[in-house]
Amino acid sequence: MKRIFLSAVLSALATAACTHNMASTDSVRVLSASNELRQVVADGNAITSLNKAWAEKRQVVLKRRPEFDYRVELGAGSPNTWLYSSDGYAVLASEPYGTIYQLADRDAVNQLLGINR
Repeated sequence: MKRIFLSAVLSALATAACTHNMASTDSVRVLSASNELRQVVADGNAITSLNKAWAEKRQVVLKRRPEFDYRVELGAGSPNTWLYSSDGYAVLASEPYGTIYQLADRDAVNQLLGINR
């Protein structure tokens, strides 16, 4: 009886975790530097591509700090928020003078985010 109960609890927790992960990546919001909403990305394929691009970012050291004209919120609820430059650079919004990252395919990312260079 304990095994059945334990199995049911573990199954419920696994399902809840999966549901939480899906809910946290069901939207991407793009805002201007002045916090005006520019675009909401809701297409599942686009969101998957954006999440992949952010996961594959690489740390860079630049002589000059890029101008971050956009704020990108990945996920829903309490999103993972980034400051973003149309040149393909990103930095965590919570650490604006922290580590700068470069996204591999900036043209594809800009297109998905609705940003024109």
